[in-house]
Amino acid sequence: MLRVIFILIALLCAVQVSANQIVRLTTGEWSPLISQRYENDGILALIVREAFALQDFDVIYQFQPWAVSYSEARDHKFDGSLGWVADEQRSRDFYFSDPIYTSRKVFFHLESLNFIYNSIDDLKGLRIGVTNTYKFGSKFDNAVKNGLLNINYVDDNPRNISNLNKQVIDLFPMDLLVGNCLINEYLTVETAKLITYDPHIFAEIPISLIFSRKMPDQRAKYLLNAFNLGLAELKASGRYNHLLQLQKVKAAQ
Repeated sequence: MLRVIFILIALLCAVQVSANQIVRLTTGEWSPLISQRYENDGILALIVREAFALQDFDVIYQFQPWAVSYSEARDHKFDGSLGWVADEQRSRDFYFSDPIYTSRKVFFHLESLNFIYNSIDDLKGLRIGVTNTYKFGSKFDNAVKNGLLNINYVDDNPRNISNLNKQVIDLFPMDLLVGNCLINEYLTVETAKLITYDPHIFAEIPISLIFSRKMPDQRAKYLLNAFNLGLAELKASGRYNHLLQLQKVKAAQ
């Protein structure tokens, strides 16, 4: 009888250990970097998965609209979320990891528009398509907050590309790699040729993994530290740069 009890206790402990090693994260479509339509859910999702694996964690992703991903992670329906830029409000809701990726923002526009970006003043009078929840650096975000820019908000990136093609908007600020991917995925070859981008990178923004402050503080910091350690190990090994380089090669094909 005692032997049976010891076996049951051992099994229960094993289940508990296994449960503690699973991280549940929300995220959204940001192809090709994060997407359930891509192998391994995109390169950033793979980086997060491999960084956690180095610390003996498994990752489960739930893809949802970005606003839903944020709110459900904030309310601790999940441990956290992948793909976010820090700001004052978000830092009150979440702990932010070390940066996973630096997003280089440019302005996409039609070839027919004579546009060169030098300062925020160059954006005045132009219709700018912005995807909800996206951040573009303090200069741009403050100009939006102060009502200096004409912003047209939509819920997803494909709609912004469509609006640009249909001349509903004049400019579409977006990560350079993501923007080019959207053009190739959602427009015909002929219409894609009509869209270009200003080569000036107007913002470089770190993208992080976030952990809800509503979860027990001990677990939140445990997950944060484990991920940061795993990410540092991934970078030190050269694997991180190798994965990003693979993505650049795929994007160029």
